[in-house]
Amino acid sequence: TDSSDPDGTISRYEWDWTNNGTYEDTGATQTHTYSNAGTYNLKLRVEDNDGDTATKTKTVEVPDVNNVDITIDNVGSNAWKVTSVSGNESEVASIGKENPDIKLQNNTRYTITNNGHSDHPLEIFDSNEDALLSQSGSGTFEDDSEVNWVDNGGTLKFTVTQNLYNELNGYVCTVHGNMEGAIIQ
Repeated sequence: TDSSDPDGTISRYEWDWTNNGTYEDTGATQTHTYSNAGTYNLKLRVEDNDGDTATKTKTVEVPDVNNVDITIDNVGSNAWKVTSVSGNESEVASIGKENPDIKLQNNTRYTITNNGHSDHPLEIFDSNEDALLSQSGSGTFEDDSEVNWVDNGGTLKFTVTQNLYNELNGYVCTVHGNMEGAIIQ
């Protein structure tokens, strides 16, 4: 925050994410992820070294996130193919084409069913081929609360945030490197 006290210092910051009177977090800097789209009024209460308090309320708009389901299958150990796509995007990938370009959009939640996950773990990588999200290692965005990475073996879930979107380059099987394709925007 840019809170200040002209005759002293700010000694306490309290955050009420839904303006319900309960302050859930403390500290000068906080982040919060809302699980549903909507309009939220968040409140910040500060206390100075003299015990005086002040509050400020801000309205935050959380946009509706598109949801897309993709099913991928392996073609032996040679290629991936997308076998189905459903949701708010119709032009994600060519159905049935081997190692197709996959188009991922910002502000979209993806669920990918990887029918060959035990033998063909999926990894999404950047232009340096460093893992961003991975079924067989750790990617740089897996702990990002806004991406909300979930790997349940055969099913992966993640949200493409602006930061992740800026890094997307391709996907690969971490066991069979020829099972690889581009991620386009």
